[in-house]
Amino acid sequence: MVAATPGSAFGPGGAGHVRISYAASRERLAEALARIEKMLG
Repeated sequence: MVAATPGSAFGPGGAGHVRISYAASRERLAEALARIEKMLG
């Protein structure tokens, strides 16, 4: 599982950032990050 939370949820210093939390194997994490990269271009 991968979850993304707006950085602003952690205070004003987090504005403009995203916090990503994961609980998965390295292989699944690599796949998830590749999908995120593809989506963001």
